[in-house]
Amino acid sequence: VPEDGFPNGRMLGALWEGANPAIALPGIAAASGSGYASEANAINDPGQIVGTCSVGNSITVRHACRWGVGGSGPTDLGTLGGTTSEGQDLDAAGRVVGWSQLAPAPGQQSGPMRAFVWNGAMQELSLPDGATSSRAYGINESGDVVGTAWTPGGGSDLQGERATLWRNGQAIDLNDLLPAGSPWHLVR
Repeated sequence: VPEDGFPNGRMLGALWEGANPAIALPGIAAASGSGYASEANAINDPGQIVGTCSVGNSITVRHACRWGVGGSGPTDLGTLGGTTSEGQDLDAAGRVVGWSQLAPAPGQQSGPMRAFVWNGAMQELSLPDGATSSRAYGINESGDVVGTAWTPGGGSDLQGERATLWRNGQAIDLNDLLPAGSPWHLVR
């Protein structure tokens, strides 16, 4: 929804259903008013929506959130200890996947990113061998999660970015399934 459509220049995600007018998806309200911004990323068959909401009146503190059918809510899904998380996808049962920052190490400004699945509580997904961070982008009805994990020293050629499947609690680097000597490198 355009910025100029809302007071104070807020940007909000929106839900359109048929010929009905758009419904603005609010951020997570602060005691002093409504949330500043929201972003909708996916909708499931029952009509739940997942995305990211500003927390209170801050544009920099953003959490994964899920709106109910028809845009009701949102529910703050929290983080894995850091200040930021994003919801990317959800299945028909309402399980959400995305990424969250972990709490920063002493002397650091922010923590590393980790893929998560939320099913009433946010759970960090394991990393493939050698990876230092990850993001989840999709989930199917069987609970399989797809995303990306990064290994150190990948440089700008995307060699450090690795397409990843999480199945039954295991992180699988999809590049390991390619035939030996393959010219392909899967990143997402």
